[in-house]
Amino acid sequence: MVKKLIEFSGVSKQFRERTGEIVNALQPSDLSIFEGEFFTLLGPSGCGKTTALRLMAGFVQPTDGEIKIEGIKMNNVPPYRRPVNMVFQDYALFPHLNVFENVAFGLRIKHIQKDEIRQRVFQSLDIVQLSGFETRRPSQLSGGQKQRVALARALINQPTVLLLDEPLGALDLKLRRAMQLELKSLQQQVGITFVYVTHDQEEALTMSDRIAVMSAGRILQVDTPMNIYERPTTRFVADFVGETNFLNGKIEKIIPGELVKVMIGSNPVDVRHRTNGIRPGDLVTIAIRPEKLTLMPPTSRSEKLLATVAEVTYLGTDTRYIVQIPGGEKAAVRVQNTGIKRTPSFLVGDQVTVSYDLDDAQILTS
Repeated sequence: MVKKLIEFSGVSKQFRERTGEIVNALQPSDLSIFEGEFFTLLGPSGCGKTTALRLMAGFVQPTDGEIKIEGIKMNNVPPYRRPVNMVFQDYALFPHLNVFENVAFGLRIKHIQKDEIRQRVFQSLDIVQLSGFETRRPSQLSGGQKQRVALARALINQPTVLLLDEPLGALDLKLRRAMQLELKSLQQQVGITFVYVTHDQEEALTMSDRIAVMSAGRILQVDTPMNIYERPTTRFVADFVGETNFLNGKIEKIIPGELVKVMIGSNPVDVRHRTNGIRPGDLVTIAIRPEKLTLMPPTSRSEKLLATVAEVTYLGTDTRYIVQIPGGEKAAVRVQNTGIKRTPSFLVGDQVTVSYDLDDAQILTS
């Protein structure tokens, strides 16, 4: 059985602004993070993800609720007495110390024997692929190398949990993508639970075992990357993680456990029935990803949308179409460019049928 490592039970955090206004940085939240997983807190700036991380670290204390790590209550336990370590976006390296001394700093504070310090520093640098860099100063390192030093310094203390607050945010795109794969590989190698904060959806999908999507201090959905992308539970999650079409419709008929007949504009379409609590006559939103849609010459089958091509944009790997659906709705369609032909299959003004698999459309009620 997988062990719960971090538990939030009704945890909330309020701050008082200088004006006296109370800000709810984190609404009452329940959360479980398991041993050995790469868990990501994902959301826009100001959503509460860094507050949640700092609550785990002990830098701030909850207004209400209980925090447990390894089953032990952590409320009011100072950071240095918690089995966690933290890596910051700005690396927080000591500029006057070389790589060896930066990594060894925490062990020296604990008065560890010199031989053990040397052994553990070299081991940590080997793990992050920085063997041979011991005598360099931070000013002599690239951004990626500084990030590795920060990781080595955190890992050398052998924490139960490693907390990472947007650690790749200062790197350029190419290096950031390379470091994403390295971080995931490193986490699997050392077997430590990573709790990672980011606003980058691609980063979260690439590295995580599970993701908590947050907005306005609330945790909206916790799930695997695949389910977060394929089965979002709210409009915010669907919109924040990837591009999504939102089509407004009215429920005409429900066949329980099978299909929902929805009228979009003047088009009757079918959607797989998954959502409880909906009734005929309800106004709903249907979410579907642009890459899940296919364009074909016009037909009149009920589960497909008749539309007119309004825009065509060639993007290299794929072509992006904007189609106009009778009744005022617009939808984006992304079609992969394959084979030798590179000219778009459809042009502005063409009549088309927008086709999709029933399992790829989802009715959202919130």
